[in-house]
Amino acid sequence: MNNIEQILNRDDNLRWAVRQREQKQPTLPTDLNERLMQRLDRQEQKAKYRHAWLYPAIAVAASILLLIILHNPQTENPVSGSQGTSCAAEMRTPQYEDEWTTMEQYIQRQQEIRERGERLTAYVNAHRSTNIE
Repeated sequence: MNNIEQILNRDDNLRWAVRQREQKQPTLPTDLNERLMQRLDRQEQKAKYRHAWLYPAIAVAASILLLIILHNPQTENPVSGSQGTSCAAEMRTPQYEDEWTTMEQYIQRQQEIRERGERLTAYVNAHRSTNIE
């Protein structure tokens, strides 16, 4: 019996200590909940617009890229027709002769590389079919 009384007495002492500590703490303002909710609402609104600059930035970058591509088109095949010949005639002037020669060399080199790749692919495919068996 003595042990049970000690446990109950300790429990009463603990309750009394907690009550005393709570009485020493200041009381919370009555509008605390409202202020916290307003602050949360403001934070949610800020979070919505935090990355609002991202979509306009992407649109501006895409527009700039489109302008660059349209301003400097790169085509693999030469232009055919009347415009292509007049453009080629303009490029054959002495002013652009070095650039024209360089461009022809570049196109020729690209064709050689493409043909070498096709021959290599044909060679690999021919040997692959014989090595399977």
